[in-house]
Amino acid sequence: MAQEIGKRILSSGYEGDTFVWESAKEFLGEEKAAALLKESTKDEKIQAFYQSVLGNEDDYSLLNGRKALSYEEFKSSMKADEKARYPYIVWGMRASKEDLVKAADDLLKEENPKKLEAYLSIFVKPSFPLDPQKIIELAQSQNKRLRSAAIHALRNLKDERIHRLAVQLICQRETEVEALELFTFNYEENDLPLLERVAFKKHNKHSFHNMELDMVNIFENQATASCQKIMIELYQKGLCSPCRRRAVEIMIANHILPASLRDEIRYDCNRDIRELWMKSASAGLP
Repeated sequence: MAQEIGKRILSSGYEGDTFVWESAKEFLGEEKAAALLKESTKDEKIQAFYQSVLGNEDDYSLLNGRKALSYEEFKSSMKADEKARYPYIVWGMRASKEDLVKAADDLLKEENPKKLEAYLSIFVKPSFPLDPQKIIELAQSQNKRLRSAAIHALRNLKDERIHRLAVQLICQRETEVEALELFTFNYEENDLPLLERVAFKKHNKHSFHNMELDMVNIFENQATASCQKIMIELYQKGLCSPCRRRAVEIMIANHILPASLRDEIRYDCNRDIRELWMKSASAGLP
């Protein structure tokens, strides 16, 4: 499975998914799961998969110790027609702050849509260090790939302009799920009805999981009791154990875990969720 995901990451704009990694940690333990992957680091598909689920450059350096190319070296290797975005995401995670500023400056000058996609991919993990107005405009593009890349590049920033964009995009059927990313650091309490409308719509498995991931990211960053209905929906309908666990953790942190749900998690099929039953008792929940 890791090889198949890695193959997709290397050959297209696919960014990967944490579900397989989280499941492996759940059943094997993180140390054993990481050890198995490290044994296969000569396989570039395994490396691509592992990179896609790591949180930061320091974690990746433990895997292979590689350093980023300088921006000048990296820029000379960029290809306007390249579909795979993995190399740009990786470089962005390893690059120095100074090189990220250089890349950001060139992004603001670039007009070629395919090169813009590549530049935007650099800022999937690190925050864009300059004024994001151009990226905000690109996030409204009719070019779906360019629009998605721009949304990904904005998701780590807090800015009133991004909040306005998020509200605009969540009200459009084509972008309502993608728009959730923009609320991670820009959520306001009066946005709740917009998020609930998306949460309680009918989704396919892929769409529901994307929505689920974004919702838990939003409410882990925003302490509020008003998210209870959404978190219950994620716990009851989600297929991803890590996301369901995070939904329960959010309810415990906000003291909004219903008594009926607390009784249910005591017997959940996921061990980590079952252990949250004890945590809910120590938090003084009924």
